[in-house]
Amino acid sequence: MSNKVDLVSCLKASIPALWIETTEVERAVNELGFLAIKDQFNAYSWDCRTGIRNIDDDTNAKNAPMSIMDAFDTIDKFSKRSVIFLQNAHKFLSSVEVLQTILNKLKDYELSQKTIVIVAPVVALPVEIEKFFVVMDFGLPDKTMLEEYATEILESAESSDGKKISKTDITRMLGDKEAVVTAACGLTKFEAKNAFSLSLSIKKVYDSEFIAEMKAQIVRKNGNLEMSSFKENFEGIIGLDTLKDYTKSIFETDRKDLPRKGIMLVGVPGCAKSHFARALGNEVKRPTLTLDFGKLFNSYVGASENNIKNALKIVDAMSPCILFLDEIEKGLSGASSSSQSDGGTTMRVFGAFLTWLSDHESDVFVVATANDIKQLPPEFLRTGRWDGLFFIDIPSADERMEILEMYCNVYKVPLEPKKLKGLNIEDWTGAEIKQLAIQAARMDNDLVKASKYITPIIKSMADKVGNLREWAKSCAIPASDTIAATLETIEIPATRKVVVGQ
Repeated sequence: MSNKVDLVSCLKASIPALWIETTEVERAVNELGFLAIKDQFNAYSWDCRTGIRNIDDDTNAKNAPMSIMDAFDTIDKFSKRSVIFLQNAHKFLSSVEVLQTILNKLKDYELSQKTIVIVAPVVALPVEIEKFFVVMDFGLPDKTMLEEYATEILESAESSDGKKISKTDITRMLGDKEAVVTAACGLTKFEAKNAFSLSLSIKKVYDSEFIAEMKAQIVRKNGNLEMSSFKENFEGIIGLDTLKDYTKSIFETDRKDLPRKGIMLVGVPGCAKSHFARALGNEVKRPTLTLDFGKLFNSYVGASENNIKNALKIVDAMSPCILFLDEIEKGLSGASSSSQSDGGTTMRVFGAFLTWLSDHESDVFVVATANDIKQLPPEFLRTGRWDGLFFIDIPSADERMEILEMYCNVYKVPLEPKKLKGLNIEDWTGAEIKQLAIQAARMDNDLVKASKYITPIIKSMADKVGNLREWAKSCAIPASDTIAATLETIEIPATRKVVVGQ
């Protein structure tokens, strides 16, 4: 059910107090106000600088400062079936006088079919009144609205000779309308109009790539999200054929009753988990958003929960897209002890993400990577949470040679047979082989000499790699046939229990 339908339902039910959470306060007030008017409600708006105005008739607006207490006195004079939007009124709720006034008037509002609606960018309800408010979100503009904004700008623009732009030129300047609108998804009305206007000013047409670049810069303001421009593709990944084939197949199936959720990639560090996640966006031609769980946490009460909520709201609005969560265990490692260590903040953030992961209806495909499965809460990996949980291991001997050839070619290191004598890269990861090529390029192209400066993870973390493989044998899907063959050779001691999250 949409936010707009919820508002009308609440008004009809004589709900006396609502809270609309949005960063687009003005747009919410105007759109929801006119929706209320359409349903035969009187709609008013208040802010501390311009006072109260009738949304349906600005001709009598006084545009004079008015305190929130005076606003409540004015509301008393309104007729039945009235809704009053109080813009950014959360800033005044620290006042005992304001809180008591709201409590005193709620019963009268209910009986007279009046509703106060606080519209603010955050939900900051004091405990004294929180039980009396119904809280709703107000979403970002959808594709239909964005198309209207784009057309509106063109229709109001003028050509170089001062004349209105013709309909033919409007169609031409709109360009690929679907691509342009998709590129603007996730932006507020103000941000979208700025992106459209700047594209028109610089490119003389709506350029979807330019608008996407503008959006990437705007998204960075969120602080927790980054719109990434990766260059990797599947051709640059040696091996992982099972994983590649699986992701290609689920993107080829476009059934509404079979929504895509995402995949979890667990494995040995340095074995192309993040590389694969970055390549997937280019392979399926979707923008990739990176969410850093570590940046979500804030020392202020409620700020962390609000951060994850706002970040996921942007992600939903930007669909279809890929959401990349790199080394997610680091961000969620404290979830199990959250109640003792941080008052439950990590658990609440984790819970909000899990709820979204299970319930979201937007076309967002999540790719999460992890190196240490024991740090993840068990419920994060339960069946049905992900479309697939894959294990990525050290590449096979043939794959290692392919990787070595690829990186030696990148860093211009000659692969002469005599220089390979004495080179031992058994059980090396792709990241280690890449570093070997880099070191060799610095050391007169001597691969053997360069290898002495690299300690493979199989030596430094042998126990952890072994435990990970034991877990993967019974709990994950091998990302390739060679990895499946490796796991088949592992014998798990009968006395050992492989338990996630412990």
